[in-house]
Amino acid sequence: MIRYFDITACVQFGFPFILDELTQSEPAPDYLSETNGMKELGKVLAFVQSDEYYSSFSEKSAYLICSIAGSQYFSNGNKRLSIVILLMFLLKNDVSVLRLDRSQYESVFYTHFPTYTWEDNIQITGTHQQFLYNLSIVIGDRSHWGTDDFTVLRKKVASIFDQLYIR
Repeated sequence: MIRYFDITACVQFGFPFILDELTQSEPAPDYLSETNGMKELGKVLAFVQSDEYYSSFSEKSAYLICSIAGSQYFSNGNKRLSIVILLMFLLKNDVSVLRLDRSQYESVFYTHFPTYTWEDNIQITGTHQQFLYNLSIVIGDRSHWGTDDFTVLRKKVASIFDQLYIR
């Protein structure tokens, strides 16, 4: 059974983590004060619980990261938020991440996004985290998708997650 969380978990854990750990080079907004973004985030967290559109765990994971990073609900910090929400979802469901080295993550990445150039962020440690950082950049910038279709992008991301996450 897949376990979910609501906006309260974001307020208690996600937003403080972003503010405390992920704002060294770029500030994050006061998420709570951006009411439209909060409303949209709430919708995403509710919608992902429906099996009608996304029945598998990887589809739900892809929906979360793609909806948040690709939709820009907040004035800033959307990509960081999408990664934190995804990681919270993985933790909530006791998912194991396949241990790959950097070249293996890059290989998985370039299979789906061959025109993108991998970026290193010295503030982000860990190969999986670097992978998610680059994935969120691709999702946030349509020029890297290889398609104009959000559904195709989401399916690409779900197929990546099928390879990486063990539930």
